[in-house]
Amino acid sequence: MEYGIVRLRAVPWGFKIAPIMQVASARPYNPIQGLDVFGWGSGRGNAHVILLKNNPNDLLATKSLSAPQLRSCLSSGDCYQAPYNSLRGQSFFQLDTRATKSVHFGERTRPDLIFQAFDLTKPRQLREQF
Repeated sequence: MEYGIVRLRAVPWGFKIAPIMQVASARPYNPIQGLDVFGWGSGRGNAHVILLKNNPNDLLATKSLSAPQLRSCLSSGDCYQAPYNSLRGQSFFQLDTRATKSVHFGERTRPDLIFQAFDLTKPRQLREQF
């Protein structure tokens, strides 16, 4: 879920200030096994991480197992695939601002001087690794 707010305010001396705020909840993502467990190829065919039933919170418990070992674990019922979108990333908050001042040159010419500042709150960005 993502929300954005932009509010234009006129302040003295002909300046206009526009703060821009964005807020987003933590986005879900899928942990993947890192190898082709089922022989489907890479990309969208990657298997979700295989978890041990006796230790479902350890995402790295099956990291060292080979594809045949993982398939054997799944068929024996000792393991299962993590469900779709089972992990959450970081929530997101960002504040930007823009200040504008119109300068008059004669009757028809009015250029705008613009100053913009981004990431004023220095948030954790969505591009970071989880």
